[in-house]
Amino acid sequence: MISLYNLSHDINGKNLFSAISVSIFPSAIVKITGNNGSGKTTLLRILAGIQTQKSGTIFTNIDEVAYIGHNIAIKDDLTVLEHLEFWANITGDELMIPAAIRYMKIEDIIDDYCYSLSAGNKQKVAITRLLVSKAKIWILDEVDASLDSINIKLLKGLIEAKTSNGGIVIYSSHTEQLPYSFAIEIG
Repeated sequence: MISLYNLSHDINGKNLFSAISVSIFPSAIVKITGNNGSGKTTLLRILAGIQTQKSGTIFTNIDEVAYIGHNIAIKDDLTVLEHLEFWANITGDELMIPAAIRYMKIEDIIDDYCYSLSAGNKQKVAITRLLVSKAKIWILDEVDASLDSINIKLLKGLIEAKTSNGGIVIYSSHTEQLPYSFAIEIG
């Protein structure tokens, strides 16, 4: 569970969001909505523990969080397989790599260096990383960017599977194709 109590943040005196109070229980899918520049990314970074809020409190009983942001943290000097092995060693389970590769249909690029991948394939590799992670919470900032409709359907399936097993997914997106239990409006 994650509980936010009076969470507020501003940048240089500009209020991005204020007094957000909500509890997010296991199996929830939460969509963060708002206009560009409204603070969606900032809120997601705060929830991921990358940034600190100006005021308010976050309570959680879950330590493991997987975050994919605008900078998807792809290690360009590694092959796709080496990249997945690297992340599995840090946050997950190497035994999940073959199944993750098959699910995301990236068998044909596993020996390619990440620097040579298209934006869409880099996004798919980042999503594949989620499948090898043991994190209970996924925080995804426009993770569907650069994906075609087939890969958005794969992502939708992953989100639904994660939450059907008690995980929590919190995301921002400009598409209406991804599921959600409820939305938090920013701005």
